[in-house]
Parts: sequence; C-alpha cells; structure tokens
Amino acid sequence: MTRTNGWHITLAQKYSPRDLLATALVAVVLISPAPACAQIRGSIAVQQRNILANALVKVKPAFQIEPGVRQLFLDDVGIDKIDGLKRIVNQPKRHPGNPVLQGEHPWEKASASVYGTMLYDEKAKVFRLWYLCSPAPPASGRKWVEVGGYRRVTNCTLLAYATSKDGVKWDKPELNQLSFEGSKKNNLIDIGIDNPEGVGVLHAPHEIDPARRFVAFFWDRRLTPPDDPTGVNDRLAQVPKEPPGLTEKQRAGGMWVAFSPDGIRWKTLGPVLRQGSDTTHTILYDAKLKKYVGFGRMGFGRTVARTESDDGLNWTEPKLVLACDAKDGPGGQIYGMPTDFYEGLYVGMFWMYREGTDARIDTQLAVSRDGIGWSRVAGRQTFLPNAKEGSWDDGMSRVGRGINVVGDTIYLHYSMVNGPHRSPKFPKVERKYPGAIGLVTLRRDGFVSLDAGEQAGTLLTKPFVLPAGPLQVNVAAADGTLRVAVCDETGKAIKGFQESSTLAVDTTNARVSWKGATLESLQGQSIRLRFTLRNAKLFSYWFDAAR
Repeated sequence: MTRTNGWHITLAQKYSPRDLLATALVAVVLISPAPACAQIRGSIAVQQRNILANALVKVKPAFQIEPGVRQLFLDDVGIDKIDGLKRIVNQPKRHPGNPVLQGEHPWEKASASVYGTMLYDEKAKVFRLWYLCSPAPPASGRKWVEVGGYRRVTNCTLLAYATSKDGVKWDKPELNQLSFEGSKKNNLIDIGIDNPEGVGVLHAPHEIDPARRFVAFFWDRRLTPPDDPTGVNDRLAQVPKEPPGLTEKQRAGGMWVAFSPDGIRWKTLGPVLRQGSDTTHTILYDAKLKKYVGFGRMGFGRTVARTESDDGLNWTEPKLVLACDAKDGPGGQIYGMPTDFYEGLYVGMFWMYREGTDARIDTQLAVSRDGIGWSRVAGRQTFLPNAKEGSWDDGMSRVGRGINVVGDTIYLHYSMVNGPHRSPKFPKVERKYPGAIGLVTLRRDGFVSLDAGEQAGTLLTKPFVLPAGPLQVNVAAADGTLRVAVCDETGKAIKGFQESSTLAVDTTNARVSWKGATLESLQGQSIRLRFTLRNAKLFSYWFDAAR
C-alpha cells in the first residue's frame, strides 16, 4: 500500500487475486528486456493493460464518509488535527426513579440484571427487555427449585421478558411457557437447557426464514443440585432430578444459540462452541461482512473474545480482541463488554473491574471499525460512574446491550448493584439492596464531544471525497459559536467556503451554509473540513443525502 497526500492505493480492495496476478505478469512482460518478452509485448490483451493502468492510478481516500452516516469523535480515524479543543466523554443522566425494574416475584427475587438485551421496537413504539434473573431460595431451605419440569440449583439463572412504552414503567406479561415451582403464570422464557447466562438477543430482519427473525447467543451448562428432601411435598417429590434426554456434551455446556419468530418462543440449538463464558454476551449481524459476530469471554477469562458465523450455527474458533493493560491499574479486568452498532461503529460498553483495588465496576467506552481492532475512548474516561456510597448502584454500574435511539435521545439500561464484587479482598459482602435494573439517557450522538471554552479551538479533518447532501452538525453552542471552512487537501480554505454562516444554537441537527456558495459545486472532490468552535460542544457531523 502506497500513501500520497492523504490518499492511498489499495489494489486488494479493488481487484480480485486473479486480476492482480495477471497484472503482475503483464508488468513483468512490459518492463523485462528478455527477447521472449519483447516478442509477446505486442500481443498483450488490451484488457490486461487497462487493469495495470487502472491499478497504478486508482486511489481511494484514506478516510471515507457515506451519505447520511454521522461522524463521531470516539476514535481518530477522521481527525487530522485538534487545536484548543478537549475530547470529553459525556456521562448519561440517571433516571430519578431508578431502579425502574427490580425482582418482585419469587423467580426473580434474588436478582434482576442486564445480562440480556434491550431493543426498541420502532413499529410498535415499545421497548423490549430480555433480562437475567435468579429466584429466591425456597422458604423451607430446600437446596433446589423446580423450573421447566425438573430440579435446578437455587441460584440458577433464568431469562425473563418485559415491555415498556417509556423505558421507565415495565410490564411483565404472563408467557405461560416455563414452569416455576409448579406454575407457568410468569414472564419466564423457555430457552437453553438448564442455566442460560448472558443471553444476547438480536433482531434479524435480514433472515429469510420467519422462524429465525430473532437470534440469541449465550452460555449454558447443567448444574446438578443436591438431592435435598427438605420441605418436599408429594407433588415436588415427583419432579425429575435430571432434564430428560440430556447428553454428556450438552451437560458439559458451552456457547449455545436459539432462534425465534417473535423474540418470545425460542428453539435452542447447540452447543455451537465448546468454550464457556461467564459474562454477558453480544450477537450482531455485520452487513458488510454478511456474517453474525459474537462477543464474550469464551475461554479467555476476563477479556473480550470474538467469533463469527455465516449462518448462526457454525462459528469460528474465538479469538482474543481486547484486554486490560498496565494503564488500567492493578487487577484491572474487563468484566464484560456489551456491544452494539452505532453510526457504522462497533461501540462497546466496557465494564471496568478493579479487582486489585476497590473491587468495583463502572462503565467506560471502547470503539472499533471492524470488531477486531479496538481502541479505548477519550483516555479511558468513565462513561457511567458508580453512584454515591449507600446507593442502590454504588458498587457496580454496568451498561447493558442495546443502544436505542428514540427521537433525539439515546436510551440505555444498566445493572445496579450495591457493594463491591466478591473477591479475595472482599470475601464477604453484605448487600443492602438486591441487584436491579436502572435507566440512563443521553443526547443523540452524545457519547463524546469536542469542547471549546472562551478561546476558540479548531478541528481539521482528514481528506475525504465530498458526498452528496448538505452538511449537518450536532452542536451545543447556545452561548457560543461554530463556523466551518471547506478546505482543499493541503488545508487551504477554498474560495467561497472560507467561513460559513455562524451557528449559535443547541440542536442535534443544524444545517451549515455559506453565502453565495453551495457544496454541490464541490461534490466528488477531495476536501477537508475545518471546524472552529468557541464556548461550544461539537458531537457529530454528516451529509444529509435525503435533503
């Protein structure tokens, strides 16, 4: 790959291996002094000569912007230079009514957590939440509970379902599909084989088969409870000790998948990977790769591993893609990282666990362009910190899977845990409150901003080919200003575009304009943008091709 003036020649992205091989042979013939080569130069196919010529001159911009895709500042891919601006992680706002969902029924009384997924159903205008819960131990002291027709350990993990119109008030419908202590009048989902954990749920409208419109990815294995007769009546005495038809491979467990037509009725398959993964999990569909992508620990401890699949059933061997380092301090570990797509980026909710110090967990951000190469965001600033001591969420604040944009607001749910994680430093932890689920909200695109104070600051982008549509910005400048210049590849302002009209507004969608000039005249050219801010926060910019 050769780089020149902000562009790079990328043969492999444009041409097939066959074309490249043919091109290389043609090049040898064209430059070789050998008589044999001289004899056949004249007979070289015109097509092959054209391939060589095109390969040598065809260039692609090092930074590309697709129409309608918002450009955020979580990484440096599109940034050439920042002068006088600070990159700030903007923390979301906790809902004053938190926790918005907690365990109130026997099957969820011990804990309700975000080892699941929250998705906004745009068509129905409701939030759908798949959350992990654990039952309260039987009052009799019995060491097992009946779930799904057989005995399970009392601390088993179960998948429950809830819906909400506003993300605050949640309904728990009776699904009547999984028995708990003899009754199916609950909101439990029948998924997995025994102890499903970290159930990542994906809405997959690209799937042709209507039975596969939802896909789940999770860890499961059999946890055999003790044979305890305490408090067992005649009915409970008939509950089988083992699930029927369980094979030894299934008992050993690993990563499983399940498919559903509606997100409620599921068919479990697997295990599809032998590795276990004691954390939350993510499953996404990468439309560029045309593959499912899964994230979890999957054999690498408290880190992030990645696997992929063409069909959701056959998965590649997991590979480590992200881990803590010395900058994270003693005992720094990734407890989990729910991941979602946002404006073409993989955005990870990085659960920062400090086992070697206070044994608490809060949330940072990580970002990737391909799901493989990751970077930590804005110097590892905290995205969601723990609340004040004594609060429901003073020990662990873990943002879950599901970046949900509704209007100009991002809705996120998170696990609220009181007290530190149990560890060698804290072997016994008395929790004032059981685990529950909270809601936080954020301005659209608001994860990171470039901030200027009284002194003006500037951002100069890398060169890119100007797409169609007017330039839009998400900016908070009610008490300040934002101006934009369009520059050539060298950074010199183009005549007529030296300075845009001043924006002094606080809005998620403002149009940038120039007096007497329009961007249509520059469309298709390689340009840069120079943003100049004073007393303002810039969250994103994009080109609105729909206008």
